[in-house]
Amino acid sequence: MKIFATMAAIAAVAAGNAAVLNFDDINTNGSAVATGPSYDGFNIAGDLFAMDKDYYNTFYSNQIQFPSAPNVAYNGYGEHEIDFTVTQPNGLGNNGGGLFGFSGLDAAFWAASNSQQYYSSTTITVEGWLNGNLVGSSSMELGANFAHLNGFAGQIDTLKILNDGGVTWWLIDNVNTDVAVPEPTSMAALGLGIAALLRRRAKKA
Repeated sequence: MKIFATMAAIAAVAAGNAAVLNFDDINTNGSAVATGPSYDGFNIAGDLFAMDKDYYNTFYSNQIQFPSAPNVAYNGYGEHEIDFTVTQPNGLGNNGGGLFGFSGLDAAFWAASNSQQYYSSTTITVEGWLNGNLVGSSSMELGANFAHLNGFAGQIDTLKILNDGGVTWWLIDNVNTDVAVPEPTSMAALGLGIAALLRRRAKKA
């Protein structure tokens, strides 16, 4: 029993903190770049891009403040839907089985002070799906400044971010999930701890 209790304690340390996707670690080279098919522990279905604040404000003649600097994300090519799923279920914390929670995000117009406003989504909707069933949904009107969209209770396996239809854009930042992404140092400690416990058991045998 002691061995299992110790292993559980090590696993709890390795589970890490909740994940906040703020896109600030993406090198945009002062421009806009695709995040690619995965980012920060998630698979991404659809063309999600990250954009630098200075580039955005200069190119689109805006003065918007990003909730976290320097980047935000947007739906490239004005796609209607961007999906997030967990990349690798690791069996620790809330991440086992690919499940995660969503507690909210920040969102704004694509552009508010020039002709690009025509291409802005007027609303954003976030849906949570589990085993192919809709289990949570949250929507809000978009404005010139970032506002917070609340999430919903319960675990999901897919997070869908939707525009208001047609080819329209939104900006998002600080996507809050409860996926427990283990840090490399924590995983190393977990491996060493398990190895030590196995050696101890072998000696006793």
